[in-house]
Amino acid sequence: MAIIVASTVVILTTRFYKKYYPVNIILAVFLGTIWMGISLLLDLLIFVKGPLEMTLEAYIADIGVVYAMIPVIAISLSRLTNGKARSRVKKS
Repeated sequence: MAIIVASTVVILTTRFYKKYYPVNIILAVFLGTIWMGISLLLDLLIFVKGPLEMTLEAYIADIGVVYAMIPVIAISLSRLTNGKARSRVKKS
């Protein structure tokens, strides 16, 4: 699951950043936090209260921790894309 989440976050975040370039750190933190929150909320409805009936502790240990990488990836990609733009400007 972690590979799928990481791949999806990288692909969709990169597409978003291309559309809204340049990206500042505030937007990256906001995007990552909102995305993580929505993912956790939807999963909690299915896994904790829904048909799969996991305990909250089991959910967090098994699945919830994976979502913590969403803001990390969003923030890291914003720093990388803005760094590339700065290096291109300096070389020209």
